Amino acid sequence: MPPTSPLTRYVGRAERTLQALLERQIEPAGLSFPEWTILTFLGGGTLPRAYVIALVTSGRIATKEDAELVLDGLVEKGMVAIDAENVEMTELGSRVYSPVRQKVDEIVQRLLDGLPAADMDVTRRTLDAIAARAEKLLSQAAA
Repeated sequence: MPPTSPLTRYVGRAERTLQALLERQIEPAGLSFPEWTILTFLGGGTLPRAYVIALVTSGRIATKEDAELVLDGLVEKGMVAIDAENVEMTELGSRVYSPVRQKVDEIVQRLLDGLPAADMDVTRRTLDAIAARAEKLLSQAAA
């Protein structure tokens, strides 16, 4: 019987392939991954600036300093506005974000179509447990 490949090989391959698919959609729109992520967070509505920064850093998308620079860059591009420490997507941001979001949603639907819901539930729980354990190891290493 051949040796079993480590789970990390599958997780890494899936992550890198999904990232490549996403980048094909966001690059023509002139968006970086951190910019896309912030617009995705704001797609649900206005959020406090500190919360947006916390989401970006907790997701390991960028450091706090880089997240603040990305957010400021989106303001300079006119894609987001900050008013009294709240951040919202502007009309321009929505015009750039919405068609890309639609394409990404279509790709995700194609990727998940036909996969059993029970398998997806187990996958989510497993990946969430792995991420939580990794976060714990990271916090222990920082202490």
